[in-house]
Amino acid sequence: MIISDSALTLKIHFLAGNFIWLDWIIVFFGGYFEYLLLAFLLGLLLLSKNSRIQYWRMIAVGLIAALFSRFAVAETIRALYPRARPFEIFEFQPLILHETTSGFPSGHASFYFALATIIFLYDRKLGGWFFVGATLISFARVAAGIHFLGDILLGFSVGVLSAVFIYKLACKRFPNLAK
Repeated sequence: MIISDSALTLKIHFLAGNFIWLDWIIVFFGGYFEYLLLAFLLGLLLLSKNSRIQYWRMIAVGLIAALFSRFAVAETIRALYPRARPFEIFEFQPLILHETTSGFPSGHASFYFALATIIFLYDRKLGGWFFVGATLISFARVAAGIHFLGDILLGFSVGVLSAVFIYKLACKRFPNLAK
């Protein structure tokens, strides 16, 4: 049996609204956790005594890849293939308030999976944790009702592919950026 994107999204979203503690977790990961990830990255940069230049390189390439993924690639796809968000189509109140713009692909998924990919290319352990963080953010936004699962999957693909493209381009142009 094949389950559609909408049906699977609604199954995930129906986790919301049943337990207040679960709603708080969804809102935290879908709306606030991203800032902790960025603050952690900044703290790592400022507090690290070892490999400080390497962290600067990792963060610079990571932010370029994340911004490219989010604002160049994802926005182009959104303009070409606009898609309403689940709360618009199914007429419910999302856990996280959001404007009624196209959600395909997810800008958050594009940004954070691009960042996680670059970090992974420099530091596998840290990058693995950032992939966990990007996944928590992304699935919380599905549970909150502001994205379809397909928005997240395309955002993941856009993020990873954009990051690999930017990394290869940056390393070719500036060989000292490679790890």
